Amino acid sequence: MSENKKIIEIKKGEEYKICEIKVNDTDNLFHPSFVNAARGVMEIINYNESIMNNREKNSETLNNIIAFCGERGQGKSSAMLSFSRFLCQGDTNKNLLCSGLGNNIFHTMDAIDPTRIENKENIITLILASMITKFRDKWQSEDSKYKDRSKKDMILECFQKAYQQVNTIKKDDIKDEYDSSLDELIAIGDSADLKATLTELVKKYLDFFYEGKSSFLVIQIDDTDLNIKRAYEIIEDVRKYFVIPRVIVLMATKIDQLSRAVEQQYRIDFKEMIKVMDENEFSSMAAKYMDKLIPENRRIYLPDLR
Repeated sequence: MSENKKIIEIKKGEEYKICEIKVNDTDNLFHPSFVNAARGVMEIINYNESIMNNREKNSETLNNIIAFCGERGQGKSSAMLSFSRFLCQGDTNKNLLCSGLGNNIFHTMDAIDPTRIENKENIITLILASMITKFRDKWQSEDSKYKDRSKKDMILECFQKAYQQVNTIKKDDIKDEYDSSLDELIAIGDSADLKATLTELVKKYLDFFYEGKSSFLVIQIDDTDLNIKRAYEIIEDVRKYFVIPRVIVLMATKIDQLSRAVEQQYRIDFKEMIKVMDENEFSSMAAKYMDKLIPENRRIYLPDLR
């Protein structure tokens, strides 16, 4: 087959369903996109290693979000899910896509659909719930070799601590929960350490499954932009609390619509200043936020079939 021709497979009756794409098939239309995604993953891994080796003591954790971008029906969800499944495959297959990729283990969470997040739920607790379910299944499995009760209890305590901190941060009226203002201040202070708690939890969690091996937690968020009312809250929670070592975040999103959701939130946050702010300033602020959240080289633009 000539270099400028690619294959796309469509199964009759499944034209509008999510399908699994052969990531390593060089003749597949999406193959160049998967190569770019794999390079992004390796960049995250290499920077994580530099942090773990204390070579970048004064640096923040490198942005760890990779977004599959495109219009509706362009295959964003299929590409993201296919890529995450591919990461779970054997070493040889992964190294064929990107050198060094097969030297790591990827622990993939089920994709989260933001449109199903209820009013009292948030993306942090959904991720924690998915993690603890996998942890419980592993612990209870008959072939589990992990019988150290103290190790199990340590991880469960970490889960509980994280959950309590999330509840404090997300609670609408903190005063309802605490008897005194001092207790309230202590709780708020503890919740400020949520990012550190999640960092510790992820480390202990991955070491429980893959002790002594290079391993990463892969979080998937599908159609991030579709929950218009809460899109900004979702990506802000990810930015604040999951840009941490040994975590890779995969998103499927229409980047322009996500940017508009951010812009709309800024208009709400700065409503008192709208009269004195330039109209274009809101879109400029949103664009800068998106550039920092998902840099251009981490946006995997899928081929436009039209």
